[in-house]
Amino acid sequence: MALQIKYTTGYAGTGKSTALIRLVESLPLKETIVVAPTHKALHRLADSLPEGLEYKTIHALLGWIPTINEEAKTIEQIDSTMKLGRMISQYSHIVIDEAGMMSEEMLFEITSKIEDITRYDSSINITIHCFLDPYQLLPVRGIQIQTDPDTTTNLTTQYRSEAPDIVALYTKFVHYLQGKNKRDLTT
Repeated sequence: MALQIKYTTGYAGTGKSTALIRLVESLPLKETIVVAPTHKALHRLADSLPEGLEYKTIHALLGWIPTINEEAKTIEQIDSTMKLGRMISQYSHIVIDEAGMMSEEMLFEITSKIEDITRYDSSINITIHCFLDPYQLLPVRGIQIQTDPDTTTNLTTQYRSEAPDIVALYTKFVHYLQGKNKRDLTT
């Protein structure tokens, strides 16, 4: 099969980022790219990704580069988007973090580019790995991508707590280990 899409879903704290990092470490470095809808999501992962791995926003992968329309007559015409046709055939794996924040339109744009490439070269195989929390922020515009139950791994065990009392206790413990707080915890 020339194009495969695999999904990993789960609530916050179920290990999606850990699973993403493990996956990326097992893939060929030069044939893999990690993308996300925002720079913030990419920066959160950057320190954990293997050195030399390429990562960028989905917009950059698709060649959606903001430009200024010099001929603009009204404010609505100032920001336009120039779509550049960039070949993505150099990747065998496209890993998408925070895929729940991207719209179906973005996913369709990526898949249509891959389908165009594989139509002319059937030896190319590309797998898209989508990591998403279906209960998180929705796309700004458009409809959230719908997962395929046949290719979805659902992470259900929550390993991280955001409850204030647990976070406070953990923070005290970390401060103790760092030598910043010797009053609240003792050995």
